[in-house]
Amino acid sequence: MLSSKSILKIVLLALLFIGNLDAKIFLDNDLDGVANEDDKCPNSKITDIVNKDGCAVDKVVFKKEKHIDVSIGFGQDKIDNSWQNSKNLSLAYYYGDSNFYLNLSKYSSDNSTELTVAYYHYINSLNYTITLGAGVYIPIDSSSSDKTDYFLSAKYTYFFNSSLLSAEYQHTFTKDTDTQDTNSLTVEYGYLISKKLYMALSYNYNDEDDSQAIGLYTNYHINNNWYISTNLEKELNNSSKLSYSITLGYYF
Repeated sequence: MLSSKSILKIVLLALLFIGNLDAKIFLDNDLDGVANEDDKCPNSKITDIVNKDGCAVDKVVFKKEKHIDVSIGFGQDKIDNSWQNSKNLSLAYYYGDSNFYLNLSKYSSDNSTELTVAYYHYINSLNYTITLGAGVYIPIDSSSSDKTDYFLSAKYTYFFNSSLLSAEYQHTFTKDTDTQDTNSLTVEYGYLISKKLYMALSYNYNDEDDSQAIGLYTNYHINNNWYISTNLEKELNNSSKLSYSITLGYYF
């Protein structure tokens, strides 16, 4: 067994050897594959295809001007140590600056089914996007006593480097006699780790029951068409409430 002095000598020799190497720490703030010290265009967009100097020569187009997203998802909500399942099927049609959205959800907690129909309009600028939305929540069970609810939403998203910061407000007009209109606010910070992987942290407040929750969202592009996303949410003022979901999607 080596003595402590021998180990110390080996460590010192290793550090001396490393210190004499002509090594470079590879830093690449804009994730274009060109080191900062060699990058003549240091603020390339994540969609830019760059040359050896880090300057754009082409652009990757992830989504066409017109395309459709189809996804299927499964989720669970933990309430008071009891898990409730949910399933959903979504269809989104993007045309220019518009998005027409349909979502069908089935909940095991009360065996209810709900259809969401929404329209979103995007106002795009160089560093930000404003999203305005309107939609309805339609209960489609004949036995359900719930009424159709309506909502309006507004979202501001600011882009910088490989990150984004967004804030979204939604007001829901509830038609049930025993409930009131609700307001919710979501703040999110997202980071594009690579051209395929995106992660985001979020905070949500809803005044229906003064709930506060934090969430972790991931989206991974398997290839040019398939993607998978996950979402984990923990309520802050109810330690027993936890939810997660996983979604598999295809866009064309």
